[in-house]
This record gives sequence, C-alpha cells and structure tokens, in this order.
Amino acid sequence: MDNILNELREKGYRLTKPRKQILAALTFHPQSVVDIIRFLRKKKAPVDMTTIYRTLAVLLELGVVGKTKCYDNTTMFELLSEDHHHHLICNDCGSIEDISLDEHLLMDQVNHQTKFQVQNHSLEFFGLCTSCQ
Repeated sequence: MDNILNELREKGYRLTKPRKQILAALTFHPQSVVDIIRFLRKKKAPVDMTTIYRTLAVLLELGVVGKTKCYDNTTMFELLSEDHHHHLICNDCGSIEDISLDEHLLMDQVNHQTKFQVQNHSLEFFGLCTSCQ
C-alpha cells in the first residue's frame, strides 16, 4: 500500500486520513461501497459517502483500483496488483474469488480475429461456490 500512497503524493493528492482508511478497506478483497462503509463504521472512522465516491474515482483514475460488476449489478472495487487475475463470483452468496489464468491464447485470438486494440479487460465467471453447491 505504500506504493499507492507514494503515487497519490507524487500526483499532488493529499494523504488524508479518510483516503488511507478507504485504502485499508480495499486491502482484504473486492468491496462494494456498502462494504467499505461497514468497514469504516467498525473502525469508528466517520467518512461520508461523497468522500468515498470521490476517493474511489481518484483511485480508479490513477489505475490503482479496479471495479467489477457482480451478478446483481453491485459494483465491487479492489486494489489492482502486479499479478493480473480474474474473478469467480458466486450467484448465491456473492463471494468473489480470484483466479489467475494464462490468457495469452485468448489475447492472441482477439488480435488475430479483429482489428480491435485492447487496452485493458476484465473477465468474470458466474456460478456457485463450493459452499453454495
């Protein structure tokens, strides 16, 4: 998380306590805004919704946070790491699990079959986790 804080500082953003707390909420696993609010309330951190949305917008713009849409249209946010991964999302309980895939074959197919210039992508698999099967 230090590298994210350094990047914020280098881009001229202040390292406010709410920003640090929101980043802390995102260190565990993908979180919805509601999840972030719950996390902050448990930590007795008074952060309003506007601050959460503005902070997420800054982090998305900097490319340090990614977002994923779940089956129920909930948007989940997570810190992006060096290792690109995809998600397994349970349609029953909503749990999200990371999965790393060798996607070179898929990207080769996209490049070969189209003239589309891929800048980034996301891939989610929806189904039932082992607990809900």
